[in-house]
Amino acid sequence: MRWPYAFLGRQGVLEGRLKGRGTDLDAALQTIYAGLALRLHTTYGTGGLHAELITPGGGLDYQDGWLSTAGLQLSPLAKPFDLNISGRLAGSLSLDGKQGSLSGPLQIYGQTLSLNLEGNRRGLQLGLDLPSAEAGLLLDLSPVPLLVGQGALSGRISLGEVLSGDLSYVHQGISALLVASGNRSEPSLRFSAAGYGLKGELDTRGTLASLSLAGYGASLSVQGDLAKRDYQGTLSLDRPGLLNAYLGFSGQGTVYRGQGYITSFGYL
Repeated sequence: MRWPYAFLGRQGVLEGRLKGRGTDLDAALQTIYAGLALRLHTTYGTGGLHAELITPGGGLDYQDGWLSTAGLQLSPLAKPFDLNISGRLAGSLSLDGKQGSLSGPLQIYGQTLSLNLEGNRRGLQLGLDLPSAEAGLLLDLSPVPLLVGQGALSGRISLGEVLSGDLSYVHQGISALLVASGNRSEPSLRFSAAGYGLKGELDTRGTLASLSLAGYGASLSVQGDLAKRDYQGTLSLDRPGLLNAYLGFSGQGTVYRGQGYITSFGYL
C-alpha cells in the first residue's frame, strides 16, 4: 500500500502492508511526516485489538481498552509543529477515563511544570502544577466540567452549560482574578491583575471585549468587537513637569486612524 496525504500544509506518503485470514487481521504502516518517522503495527483477532505506535520519542501501546507507555518523549513530536515543548510521559490509562494515569515533567517554552492525567469513577482529570508560581490547576472532566485552583491559585469555575465561579491568584506581590459567567454560546470573562506598579483589566462578553492598562503615569483603554474586528480607544501619558500626551484612535483590522497631542515641559 502507498497512500499520499497532506496534513497541515505538509505532504507525506503512508506505506505499509495489510494481511488477514478469517477474522484475523495484521497491518503495518509507516510514514515520515516533516522529518518525524512514525510506525504503527496493529493486529486484530480472538484476543481483541492490539496496536503499537512507535515514534522517535518512544512507543505508545493500546490493548484491551488501555493506552500505555513506558516513556514517551514529547520533544520529537512537538518539533514538526515548531512547538517548544519537551518532557516525558509514562503510565497507563483506560480509554473510558475511569482508571489509571499518565504523568511526567514537562518544559513548555522554558517553564517547568508537571502534568498528571488521571482517571476515576467520575471521569478524567487533567492536573498541571507550576512550581515556580507555587500554583496548580485541575481540569475535572466529570459530567459538569470544573476548573479548580490549587496552591496559590484558589477557587473554581464551573464549565457546564452555565459558566460560573472565579479563580484568584496571590503570590509575591502579584494578584489576579478571573471571573466567569454567561453560558457556553456567549461566555463572559473578566480578568484583572495588579502588581509592581501596574494594573489591568480585560472584560469579554460574547464577541465584545474591553481592555484597560495603567501604571507609571501611562494608561491605555481599548474597546472592540472581535467578530467585526473593529476597535476604538485612548492612550495617555502624564509625567508631571515633564510630559503630557494623549492619543485617541479607532480602526478595523490593520487599518486605523488617530489624533491627539503632546506637550513637553522640558527646556533645552
